[in-house]
Amino acid sequence: METIRREPGKALSLGSFDVVVCGGGLSGWAAAVTLARLGHEVLLAAEHTALGWEIWGALSVWLESDADPPDMLNELLDGLSPVNAVATGVFDPVATEVYLDRLASEAGVKLLLQVCCQAGDPGQVLVNGKWGLMAAQTRVIVDATPTGTVAASAGAKIVARETNELPLRRALMVRADLDDDAQFAVPAEFPVSDSTVTARRGRWEGDVIIEAALTLPTSDPSRFEMDSRRALTEIGAYLRTEVPAFAACSFVQVGHDAVLPRDAVCIGTPGEPLVPEAVEGLALASPVADIGDLSAVACQRPGAAIAVGLSAGKQTVKILEG
Repeated sequence: METIRREPGKALSLGSFDVVVCGGGLSGWAAAVTLARLGHEVLLAAEHTALGWEIWGALSVWLESDADPPDMLNELLDGLSPVNAVATGVFDPVATEVYLDRLASEAGVKLLLQVCCQAGDPGQVLVNGKWGLMAAQTRVIVDATPTGTVAASAGAKIVARETNELPLRRALMVRADLDDDAQFAVPAEFPVSDSTVTARRGRWEGDVIIEAALTLPTSDPSRFEMDSRRALTEIGAYLRTEVPAFAACSFVQVGHDAVLPRDAVCIGTPGEPLVPEAVEGLALASPVADIGDLSAVACQRPGAAIAVGLSAGKQTVKILEG
């Protein structure tokens, strides 16, 4: 099929910025707010209608008991607590949307939603939305898209990667008697890798997050969604029956965690994995950056997603000052 492209010369000018962040998930939000608070002119261009798609798209993002969560996660929680938006350990999606937007606006970030981005001429981002084709001039681009589409359009080398990563699904159980994170064996008929599930303590007392790497096929997303929910529900019922720590617990919800097995990665500059090799003026806050376990869970755990954005912000400062 022939691709229809608009001429860059006919794009409406959005002006000039120090940084254009492409992608409005928690990573992109954290990078944009951090850079704006440092005094840089920042445009955040996002595909969806609201920031923090990991939370409002999932409707069930829970907080684990991290020993050292990023300061921006604590800031987010402190802002949501007075309106009872995280009281049960689950983010309230509407309240979170509003607060993410508020913190970005207060920092001075310019927001542009419901648009798709790609790299244009050097120092330029092309933005396409319901207003037509637009162009922003920028010193640095931060690609915070889930699959690194902007980096690819800028010429970054993204290569296929053999991976045995399985789609991760999580469920929240409350009032479980669990003193520490632990693993539990489950019957072989459950579609779970190694017939083992992990139980992690939540941020709030009594909350436990059940995590399972599923061996279900993902070629049909709708079928996977249905089958994975059934599997987690059956696992929860099994734990309540067979494991004393869960005997009195309540099974709350199965997660919608994003299914993004990393079968492609972006080749980073040696020693700087968030800076694509041989591409100037671009930093990554995307799961395609091959930065190990942190990136592998970035779309599933708020603390990790924010940490990726903060790291990309630091790399961006280096580029601006270089």
